[in-house]
Amino acid sequence: MLELLDEMRMHLNIDHHDTVSLIAQFVATQQTGERGSAAPIEASDIEGLRSGDSHGSIEAVDADGLDVAIGSHARGHRRCIRHSFSAPCSSVDDVSAEFHSLLQAARAWIGDALPLTSFERELAVGHLRTFVTRVGDVRDITPNLRQITFEGGLDDFVSIGGDQFLYVLLPPPGRSELTVDAGFSWASYEAMDPADRPVGAYYSVRAWNPATRRLDMWFVLHGDDGAASSWAQRVEPGSPVALWGPRTAYDPPATTSSHLIVVDETGFGAACAVLDQLLAADPLATVHLLAEVGDASGRVDVPAGPRVTVSWLDRGGAPPGSTSALVDAVRDTAVADDVYAFGAGESRRITEVRRHLR
Repeated sequence: MLELLDEMRMHLNIDHHDTVSLIAQFVATQQTGERGSAAPIEASDIEGLRSGDSHGSIEAVDADGLDVAIGSHARGHRRCIRHSFSAPCSSVDDVSAEFHSLLQAARAWIGDALPLTSFERELAVGHLRTFVTRVGDVRDITPNLRQITFEGGLDDFVSIGGDQFLYVLLPPPGRSELTVDAGFSWASYEAMDPADRPVGAYYSVRAWNPATRRLDMWFVLHGDDGAASSWAQRVEPGSPVALWGPRTAYDPPATTSSHLIVVDETGFGAACAVLDQLLAADPLATVHLLAEVGDASGRVDVPAGPRVTVSWLDRGGAPPGSTSALVDAVRDTAVADDVYAFGAGESRRITEVRRHLR
């Protein structure tokens, strides 16, 4: 968990430094405000964040909180501050939820004085919705991949296609009823009693049927390793659930001539959804799919096209992320200069793939 959290920390510092600076400035003002609340916004805070003079970083993340640093290029000083989470986290998804609520608190503090940061634009904070729905059907695709269909409460859902994904909000551990409604946000999450907070994780949409208003997701079954996996293993039709989103990351530029998709079981749903969209727009799209699987029994039917190549990489029963099969296959694959690569899988291996391609 600590290794994955450190990867998250590096990703945020490198790709979303403006968001991290906002959070660091907000955390710093909490130390000077009354009873842990943030101090009023100073004009210098706003100007520093706008100009980039105020630069923040996440120095460390663990189950109990994060350490941030905030500095000023002009004044040359740097402060390190500890932010404690509202409750100890038992998974990376718990930490992600704490980060979401912290970001919304920082946005509430600074208001419209600062334009949306890069991570906020990616999240479309304030525009994503919560859909309260229920399980309509459960069907096993492979021995360890389960399709769960959601129905009801989705009349206003608008599909954004591609690898669209949502945060699946589940009842708190040991409970069967949802503790959230359609008004849920990460700001409200922070205000909830820890015992009432939903658990969950991000999942991609395999298929959306606008005629029936039903939505399919694929869940990897790996025992009780995670609240969502444990839920998916036991869920029955009629079970309540909420979905927050959708968001998407898949965004190839218009100049793309070929596509490289790199996934393990956790990314099969996203890969098939992306292929559906690509082939609907261009039946002759050039795509190479590298798909890692535990063994042959885990293979799925993949949308086919005359220029779609699928390479199955069997781990021989080894756990996901425990072999170098994916990154080795990418290293052995010839790619065009204008290839667009999309990856979804075990974090450490996808990080290696990204580093190699860059």
